[in-house]
Amino acid sequence: MHRYEKTYQRWKRYKRKKLIKKIILLFFVAVLAILGLKFAQLPLQISQKSPKIEPTLPATATPSATLMPSLDFESKLSSIAAQNSKKPKKPKKQKSTKKSPRAAANTLSFDIRSKSQPLPKLIEKFENHPTKSLAILIAKKQYQKGEYKKALHWSMRASDLGGGKDKENWIIFAKSLYKLGKRQEAMEVLQSYLRHEDSAQIRSLLHAMQQGKSIP
Repeated sequence: MHRYEKTYQRWKRYKRKKLIKKIILLFFVAVLAILGLKFAQLPLQISQKSPKIEPTLPATATPSATLMPSLDFESKLSSIAAQNSKKPKKPKKQKSTKKSPRAAANTLSFDIRSKSQPLPKLIEKFENHPTKSLAILIAKKQYQKGEYKKALHWSMRASDLGGGKDKENWIIFAKSLYKLGKRQEAMEVLQSYLRHEDSAQIRSLLHAMQQGKSIP
């Protein structure tokens, strides 16, 4: 074969290989372009999906707080003050506060009988029919006996029965703490009460505690 023909054949083979390489390269470029387009569309499809709606839980009703002595008295007083400032006062219907002579006599008779009964009898009566007034009476009797821990216990049991603020119960509670050597806590109880309601009796007791005086 003439050397020019050999050269021509080699050139044809070279061109053929070059063409094949171009075809393979174009094929890979086309595949990469298709894959890139699919990945570019993927975030758009995800963003177009409707968001899941989470079920909302109904808000639980907050129980109405009452002003009562306890070891976490400060937090209770703050929450009561906040609730009272938010709640609009509704006009109350005026009711006759006069009691019939028979009802007044029955109440007086009940109070006299309860106060004259021995402490174990009062405790037994409370266990059968718990009332706040009876718990306060037991706390008072325990305090008079010098059983200050028991007085504190019954004062807190009276608080658990609710029924709003009772100054006498707060006084027993604070005096029991004072007698147990917890002077600072006793004064904080009375100061907390005065921040929400003024009372000459409470202020006088607080002053005596601040002076370190003996209290009855």
